[in-house]
Amino acid sequence: MLFAPSAEAQNLYLRNNPSDGAQNEPVQQSGTEKLFLAPQNQPSRNRNLGAGAALFTQPQTQQRPRQSAAARQQQQYNMIDEYQRLNIENAQRIAEEQSAYVSRMSEQWERDRLAYHASIDAQAAAQSEMAQGRASAAAAQEGQSAPSRQRLQQQTQQGSGLQKPPRIFNILD
Repeated sequence: MLFAPSAEAQNLYLRNNPSDGAQNEPVQQSGTEKLFLAPQNQPSRNRNLGAGAALFTQPQTQQRPRQSAAARQQQQYNMIDEYQRLNIENAQRIAEEQSAYVSRMSEQWERDRLAYHASIDAQAAAQSEMAQGRASAAAAQEGQSAPSRQRLQQQTQQGSGLQKPPRIFNILD
């Protein structure tokens, strides 16, 4: 029985180990996934398999020139400096964004506070106007009893023209 790795594993293998010339040629299709054979089992059009040709060769990697320990250490310090510079830039960007957000929100909160106080002032003005209307209506009526006139004067002085209705209890609760 022949083992066939998954299409994802084969794609990863081919990306990491490209063969010479026949790198992404589909060999077989199964449903919607394209299956690839491993590069050493896949014949290449560019390779001559005649006499003296090596069948299984390792890909040649470019060898970097060897660095001295001091050069490697300097390169590591440069990388650390680069990371620190990036971290500082990122922290500064985040701080600027947060300060801009705080200033926007404080302006919004100030506008909301002013609108709230304006609505309270308007409500108080409406209540005093309502109380003055009641007082003038009471003065227009003659024959009122003394306690109701006193109550109306107290409401006018206290500014409690709008009163809540008495609470109704639901006996079924």
